[in-house]
Amino acid sequence: PLYLRAISDLGLAYAIDEHGASFLDFEAVSYSRPIARRDYEQAWTQAREAIRARIGAFLREERRAVYTPNFVMAQRDLPGRESAPTERSAHAYFFFLTGLQGHVLMLEGRPPTYPPASGADVEALLSVWAAGDMRLRVGDVVTFYPFVTDQSQSIRVRMAGIIQPRDMNEDFWLGHKEYFLPTRDSGGQSRTFALYVPEEQFFPALSERFPVLPVNYWWIATVEPSNVKASDASRIRQAITDLEGDLNRALPRTMLFTGLRRVLDDYGRKLVFARVPLLIFALLMLGPTVYYLMMTAS
Repeated sequence: PLYLRAISDLGLAYAIDEHGASFLDFEAVSYSRPIARRDYEQAWTQAREAIRARIGAFLREERRAVYTPNFVMAQRDLPGRESAPTERSAHAYFFFLTGLQGHVLMLEGRPPTYPPASGADVEALLSVWAAGDMRLRVGDVVTFYPFVTDQSQSIRVRMAGIIQPRDMNEDFWLGHKEYFLPTRDSGGQSRTFALYVPEEQFFPALSERFPVLPVNYWWIATVEPSNVKASDASRIRQAITDLEGDLNRALPRTMLFTGLRRVLDDYGRKLVFARVPLLIFALLMLGPTVYYLMMTAS
């Protein structure tokens, strides 16, 4: 049993290395939630309690984020001059992510402040790639509209700083390069980029202006690979299933994403085949022994 346990732990460690540690991490997204700090804090408390109760034994870190739907950007005919957006206008979404500022470099400008100086409703950071693509500079103030068909509602955003990740491939980002690299729609005409607003500024700046705007809550729980043991594989699978149920009972429209269950399933299938040669070897060793005992007894 000790030898088989060692083989099992080595096999699981290999399966984890094959996929990468960040593949194990958990992402829970609760869709179409109110943009209200009270609801957000209550939802975060419920999600954190469920996460810690079910999978807390093998977690390393917890983070949280909120992001808005896309806002359409006013046309910028000349610096400082704007006109109504069109079908080809760029889009942006606002978000915060705890811990972000420790993983980026400030290339130009400064962190956002709130309330902002006159002329803007909120300040934000954008990536160096978005700034180049949208031809935006530090200090520019741009108007964004949450609803294309209703331009009576808008928000003016000052670009406080330009950032880039220290390492876009580090586990912290979980592969989400869209924070920095603008994306295009299927027709290749409209571009979408991200605007970072610190958590403490996000709700006062946005919820007071757009109280009925739906947003998505996002929670990240990073796994410590050394805490995932082969002997716990069945219990971990059940814990993931239970966590999905807990989250949806507490917060309907919540999806849970993790690669850990797939890693455990792949490991389980490979373990079966790894044990077959051991079983054959054991039978080959046991056969002559049994034959000798039988001959001796007769």
